This record gives sequence, C-alpha cells and structure tokens, in this order.
Amino acid sequence: MLAIASATKHAEESWKLLQYLVTPDALRSWVACLGWMSVSPEVNLYPDDPILTICQDTLQYTFPWPYTSWVFKFWDIESSGIESFILGLVPVEEAVEGMVAQINDVIREEGM
Repeated sequence: MLAIASATKHAEESWKLLQYLVTPDALRSWVACLGWMSVSPEVNLYPDDPILTICQDTLQYTFPWPYTSWVFKFWDIESSGIESFILGLVPVEEAVEGMVAQINDVIREEGM
C-alpha cells in the first residue's frame, strides 16, 4: 500500500516515485525483498517457487477484509495461535482447536 500525504510539498515528485514503484521491475526489487506477494497479476515475484507461484496466481480472487471490530479480534487470535505452534509451545492440533474455540466466542459476541 502506497500513499502520498496530503500536506506534502512534493506532490509531483511523490507521484512520480509511486508510479515507478508499481512498475514490474520495481515491484520485483522491493516487494520480493520484503517477502510479500505482488498485487499485480502480471508480476510473479517467485517464478522458481511452484508453491508461491500458485499463491501469486490466486491473488486475483482475493478481496480485502472489512474493517470491523471483529476482524482485529480474529487477527489477534490467529497470530497468537500460529505463534504458539511455530514456537513449539503446543501441538498444531491443540492450537487450531484453541483458535476455533476463541473465534466461535467472537462470533457469538458479535452476534454473527
């Protein structure tokens, strides 16, 4: 996500920089270095990786999450659960069961 501050004294220069940063060559150099996926369907940053290529190809079907209070609760549950099994604190199955229980609680709280 790129933006230009409305108060900038360099709007024209900022716009030129943003236009460059979203070109395929620039995306390959800065987005791939960060380990992110390209949002452009024409730019596959990981052509030698069959798994990440599949991920890249499916991005055209993704959509942004709605920014509601429950989304942030979900992200907290998800990141804590994933961290717990990556660090070897709990088995994957136990972490997933815990996440499901917590998410079900959020669903009930939010009346979904």
